[in-house]
Amino acid sequence: MEGSDRVGALKEDMSKPRPVTGALGFTEARSANIGAAICAAVALIYLIQYLTVGPGLDESRAFSPWHIGLFLFLEAVSVAYLAISRLFPSGRSTLSRVFSAGLILWGAGITCIDLQSNIDLSAYGVTIVGTCAFLGAPLAFYVPLILVSSGFVLGAFVLSPKGYDFIDGFVPIIAYAIIAIGLAAMRWKERRELFVAWKEVAERTARLQELSFRDYLTGLYNRRFFVESLDNAIRVARRQKSGIAVAIIDLDHFKRINDSLGHGTGDEVLHAVAKIFDETKRGSDILARYGGEEFVILFPSCPPDDAFRALERIADIVRHHDFEGVPWRLTFSAGLAVMQEFETMEDLLKRADMALYDAKESGRDKVMMAS
Repeated sequence: MEGSDRVGALKEDMSKPRPVTGALGFTEARSANIGAAICAAVALIYLIQYLTVGPGLDESRAFSPWHIGLFLFLEAVSVAYLAISRLFPSGRSTLSRVFSAGLILWGAGITCIDLQSNIDLSAYGVTIVGTCAFLGAPLAFYVPLILVSSGFVLGAFVLSPKGYDFIDGFVPIIAYAIIAIGLAAMRWKERRELFVAWKEVAERTARLQELSFRDYLTGLYNRRFFVESLDNAIRVARRQKSGIAVAIIDLDHFKRINDSLGHGTGDEVLHAVAKIFDETKRGSDILARYGGEEFVILFPSCPPDDAFRALERIADIVRHHDFEGVPWRLTFSAGLAVMQEFETMEDLLKRADMALYDAKESGRDKVMMAS
């Protein structure tokens, strides 16, 4: 993507309406969706309780038609909210606030009515859910609050002198507990998915960082990485009073390959040469593509004679290698420079480049040591 395209995409993204977040940082619409799903599930459990257990109990108990009507209303409103919020996403923020406030009022109102006749606090859980939704709470807030409200209701029934009222709240308590456990499982799954996503991002970041130091054609390190590595190597060498050597390698008559055989063949030759260099160098040596058909090798803690012999060995391998599509032998010239005391990195590279120039001027296909 071009720079102008990125700017245009960024402006377009910034112009889009942002979701409203609640006091707890979660989007109100998403939090209200969670609350609506909870209320729909709880209302359904209440209705099943009333329709199955209720007929076998005393008529003075809480299982009356108006209870069934109230929870049918809660079920219908919750399902309707989920459907409408999906159909009209532009109005989710306002709708979520209205729905959340309605849950709070519904639960508080029913609880007040129930307390006039008994210590039934089972509807109080709906107020808790509505509060979570109104504040824009994430799943992590729903789980403990529902469990606390369930324990609060359970304690009230246990301490109630009306022991028979316990059964009225027992099923809702179990329902809230099950939902809380389900939400905890969902939260664990989300955290696991988030951890996997973070891991993928870290791997991609490491990969991008690695690619920023790699040459796209040969897969070797690029000039930027080599210069940084050489600068660090010089500091280490001065601190440890050890020597380093740098070689600049240039393929002889490489332009002839591009002109007569095509750039595709030239790219294949560069890739093959890079592979030979990489397989032949020592493990501690740093190899990079310097630019075009030029390569550089850093020999840390290596005696000059050993570095010179290593270059000649590599030159002999290249000289006798059959490169696919190239009907002639390929050679290279190299200039080798050993770091002198108090020499800068620029001066070291300049001497290696001058040695390379001397190798080319003296007939190519040879390694020259800088003076």
